[in-house]
Amino acid sequence: MKELSLRQYLIIKTLKENGKPMSSNSLCTLLNISPRTLRYEIKTINTMSNDRIISSSRDGYQVEQNESAEDLFQNFKINDYLNITKAVSLALLIHDTVSVYDMADEYYVSESTIFNIIKQLNDKFESSGLKIQKRGDRINIIGTENAKRKMLAHFFFSEVDNLANHLENFDNFFTDFTLSDINNLVNQSLQEIDVNMDTIYFKNIVISLSVALQRIVNGNTNKLNEKTDYDTDSNEYKFLKLFSTKVEQEFNIAVNESDFTSMLTFIIGSFRNNLPDNNEKIINDEEFKDKVKTILNNTFCHYGLDIEYQDFFDSFVLHIHYLLLRSKHQAFFKNDTTLSLKHSHPYIYDISVYLTYLIEKEFDTSINNDEIGLIAIYLGTIINNNMVYTKAKVICICPKYNEIRKLLVNQLKENFSNQLEVIKLVESYSEITNEDQYDFIITVVKSEFILSNAIYVSPLLTAREIHSIDNKLVESLKQKKSKKVKEQLMNYFDQDLFFVNHGLTDGKEILDFLNDKMMGLNYVPDTYLNSVLKREELASSAFFNNFAIPHALNVQANETKIAYYYSSKPIDWFGEKLHLVLLLSLKEYDENFSKIYNLLFDILMDHEMLQNLVSNNTFDEFLDYISTNI
Repeated sequence: MKELSLRQYLIIKTLKENGKPMSSNSLCTLLNISPRTLRYEIKTINTMSNDRIISSSRDGYQVEQNESAEDLFQNFKINDYLNITKAVSLALLIHDTVSVYDMADEYYVSESTIFNIIKQLNDKFESSGLKIQKRGDRINIIGTENAKRKMLAHFFFSEVDNLANHLENFDNFFTDFTLSDINNLVNQSLQEIDVNMDTIYFKNIVISLSVALQRIVNGNTNKLNEKTDYDTDSNEYKFLKLFSTKVEQEFNIAVNESDFTSMLTFIIGSFRNNLPDNNEKIINDEEFKDKVKTILNNTFCHYGLDIEYQDFFDSFVLHIHYLLLRSKHQAFFKNDTTLSLKHSHPYIYDISVYLTYLIEKEFDTSINNDEIGLIAIYLGTIINNNMVYTKAKVICICPKYNEIRKLLVNQLKENFSNQLEVIKLVESYSEITNEDQYDFIITVVKSEFILSNAIYVSPLLTAREIHSIDNKLVESLKQKKSKKVKEQLMNYFDQDLFFVNHGLTDGKEILDFLNDKMMGLNYVPDTYLNSVLKREELASSAFFNNFAIPHALNVQANETKIAYYYSSKPIDWFGEKLHLVLLLSLKEYDENFSKIYNLLFDILMDHEMLQNLVSNNTFDEFLDYISTNI
């Protein structure tokens, strides 16, 4: 069943009832929205199906007459809770005080719904240094102007779809300028001081400066008690001076010294690629380099990895330097790629969390969660370049005719050089003996034999055949990896640590419960749980709203074990909802850990396998499923 926001529902309903195309102006007037918000909502609606739901023409917008549109109309529910939550957040941040009753009237919900939303928002605001204060029906935010600006910047970052043109739902927040205007001024200022900037930093700067300028327009100027010394030779300072001048000329917005300082702290550490002299000075700081090297060595040692990283080291040292600059000044930074990296490369992400923890300890700082994603990119490059691939062993059946063999083998090398090894070339199946140790067969010859472990291809591989070989490789390598570690995996589970629908649905209570069980079996010391919770503070161990794999950061267990806890009712995992928790206790230098960790993700990220796994209600059924299906 598809979920529509109230606005999306009204767009579809209005177009459907009209029965003929409606112009953008007519729809916008009826629904009291801007043209770009209308375009965004229609784009979102059209992504809900493979077929277009709403089409546009010179005559306007209309609902398509197709099965997908009809299915959407028959199977949807309105869920505007998220948009209301966003609207409440924004109201709290931009007004000195707001009334619960006024918000309830404006968003067509009950007062209790508004109170529930505010309660949910409390932790998020407190983590940003702000406190929600309630007096009767009046709500206000207590905190510094800098903290409010940063919170607003974080808020808008996730709402920006197209940086130059669009800010969903909040078109009217910026009154004297648009995001597109600030985008252009930032671009012009960077060009005039001859600075190139990575896209990820550019987007952060546009949003943080836009928020700061709008706060100035609204009369919320920043007040600093002490004067801050500027490095007037830095690119950040030169850029902001030029940008502030352009803003005053273009929009008549004057930036005072306090606001200039505030804006400067938001962008520090974003210009790393444009200070060659300074970069050389950083790279030649032997004390700093030694600290970074120790952190890398300790991280790789902790995970039992033998990694050669010298080719990447100077670049990584620079990255850590500017990361620490951003952390020191509490610069605004968000990273679009963090979540996708976590989900696509969970093991590398976990290594990055541990490395971040060591950086915080060594340099006595607190690092933004979004920085972990950038560290994961660096580590992913280093680790992948050092990866020793397990290759599938393949026999090719191909006749000796006009260099067909050479052509086939060259194509396989070109497409799968790191994934397969041709161990034998034969003309027929009869030449394959019982002594041959292979994973599967690639053949261009149809055979009277039933070759269950073979792929038929043509001598000139097509895109479809390459895709078939790739799928077979994935299946084959997965089977090899599973076979090697399945026995160890089964040994890591324990009947005394297996719980299904045990009654607890709070994440902290479940961790307390599982930790007590592990301590009772002498698997973990009494300091283990605190280290697990510290790991959760750095970055959640939850994935896809399905499962969490919590484990300790820096406390070693007496045994490597996996505590299993499944609840058919949703588990509240520190603000996320999921159903399965696997608490790991890790013994120091367990050489199988990385294999076990990756195998767990292979299982859990396969939706069908996960559903089958959690359908087992007893420990014996669970082990039987693992032994026969993994």
